[in-house]
Amino acid sequence: MDKLRILCLHGYHGSGDILRRQMSSLIEGTQALAEFVYLDAPSLASGDFGWWHARSIATSRDAGVGPTRKRYEGWERTFESIAETFAAHGPFDGVCGFSQGASLTSLLVG
Repeated sequence: MDKLRILCLHGYHGSGDILRRQMSSLIEGTQALAEFVYLDAPSLASGDFGWWHARSIATSRDAGVGPTRKRYEGWERTFESIAETFAAHGPFDGVCGFSQGASLTSLLVG
């Protein structure tokens, strides 16, 4: 039986290495069954963080959560990076995401 390949997507302010350490006790003993592939958000290469940022339309500042109107910066870069990862390193049998990475996982499934 081939190993399952699981793509793992970190949260906001995270990285692939941080998520690997966070998941180490969770995946202990599964190495014979699955390979976990940890991906960094493309923004990390430029010194930024997160898969995308919510910005207030009125002020261009970080909008966080709440009722203000927002636009999302970085989504196109993230989508292109994920598509390249699937093309170069896929296929994957599953995707596991934490925090913002979980939101990204649901967007990919959709």
